[in-house]
Amino acid sequence: MIEGNINSKDNDLSAFADYLAEFDSVIGFDAETCIVCGVSISDSLSINKSPFVQYKCLDDENQIKIVAEELESKCIPYKIGKRLNTEMTDEIGYLFDILVPLKFLAELEKIL
Repeated sequence: MIEGNINSKDNDLSAFADYLAEFDSVIGFDAETCIVCGVSISDSLSINKSPFVQYKCLDDENQIKIVAEELESKCIPYKIGKRLNTEMTDEIGYLFDILVPLKFLAELEKIL
């Protein structure tokens, strides 16, 4: 058994409240209806707080405009993420992820 003096600084739990406060901003789930993960976003959350999920992944910048116009015509918010295409080794290429709020994903998949 190790014995020693316990330092009062080691027992300072004031930062623990800050740590717990971080979980207040996490989105809470309350139903099991998501086609991806089995849960649904609470109706009490606004659309701005809804998590975005990948709708399409494109490698052609010209296709982005077509998809963006389609989403805008349906009044669906979206984001576009750009990342390196790691499958290409001979040249630098990019992939463009079209992200939509999770609650619109099922609606878009019904249309296709």
